[in-house]
Order: sequence, then structure tokens, then C-alpha cells
Amino acid sequence: VGQREPVSAAKPEAARVFASEAETVGWLLRARILDEDGRALGASRLGLLEAGAETSLLEIAWSSAQADGAAELTTPRARLDSALALFASAHAPGHARVVMPLTPGQRAQAEHDLGELHLGPGGEVAGRVVAADGRPLAGAGVVVSRALGEAGARSEDVRRLWPLVEPLAGPYLPIALSDELGRFELVGVPSGSFALVVRAAPDGPALLPARVEPLAVVAWERTDVG
Repeated sequence: VGQREPVSAAKPEAARVFASEAETVGWLLRARILDEDGRALGASRLGLLEAGAETSLLEIAWSSAQADGAAELTTPRARLDSALALFASAHAPGHARVVMPLTPGQRAQAEHDLGELHLGPGGEVAGRVVAADGRPLAGAGVVVSRALGEAGARSEDVRRLWPLVEPLAGPYLPIALSDELGRFELVGVPSGSFALVVRAAPDGPALLPARVEPLAVVAWERTDVG
């Protein structure tokens, strides 16, 4: 199981630190990850996501599935007390990521079984966000929208509809923020036709690029939009 662990200063050997029950008691998440035909995806992973900036999702814990697709993830219960929204996710190479919100009731249980999760075909999208003068733009929000892609939306349509991009994108399609070099990566995007929409900053009104680019995502392929 991979998890982010807090870095703490070294303490004298004689010192005794008593962790609270919330920090030591684990919460168990289970699932069986399959493809759309019901075959086990042994190369898949089960993850726990936390809502971040611009509705991006940060993976804070994960566990690899076994050959039969069964996966178990244990995380400290204290993590479930976060005021931020938490989600469970399943992903495998060449397949779309499935993301599900965890309700307060599910988080209150000692464990939660997601049952069988079927992943459809999917791929990856990567690229860079730059200004007109070529400078990389960090912190830009990047999202793919199936509804806008199928409608052939133009840039002026997206400017008007930006507050609705998230619901138009469909349930929990990948959203990313560009890094300091302007790079972004969307993993587990379902196969199909989309519009790629970029906003210069989480609170900025401008959309980049100036036009909406059509985007075709193919299973097992990585699409580089430059």
C-alpha cells in the first residue's frame, strides 16, 4: 500500500509518543476491479482521493490489486475526518478511471466494500499550457468535456458555459492543474471524442487556447496535445 507519510523530527529513543486512536485505527476499503467483459485486471490499483484545488483530485493512498482483481486499501481513520471531500478510485493501464464519492455514512463504517468495479477502455492525455509569448503557465485548470466535444463547441460557447464544464464533463472525468513548466497529464480518460478546455488560472476568466480543440482519446494510447 502506498501512502504519503508525514515527515517528523527524530525523537530521543527514551521518549514515548502515544498516538491517538484515530491515528492508529485503520479504515479498510475493498473492491474487485474488472474490465467491461468481467475479466480480472491484476495490473489495476485502488486509490483514495482527496479534493484539491480547481476540483482536481489528489491521490493520498493506493493499493495494487491481486491477479484476480481483488484489492484492499487500509488508511488511518484520522484521514477520514478531513473536512475535504474524499473519493475512491480504480484505474488500470489502457482503461478509464472510475471515481466514486465516499459518503459520510461509508466513512463512518469500520470498512467499506465497493463490490465489482468494471473499467471501460481509456487512454492518457498530456501537454503544456503556455502564454501567447511562449511562457509556461502554472496552475492552469485542464479538463476534457464529452458533451462539449460532441457538440463541437466553440471558444465563445465555453466562455459562457465554463461554470458548467464540470457537470458537462460527466461524472468525475479527470481534471488536472499544470505544473511550473506548464505541463499537465490526464490519466484514465475514457475512449471517445472530447473538447479539451483550459483556463489560465483557477480564478481567471480567460480560457486557453483561444479556440476549443477537438480531442480523440484511444484506449492504450497517450495523446500529446503539445
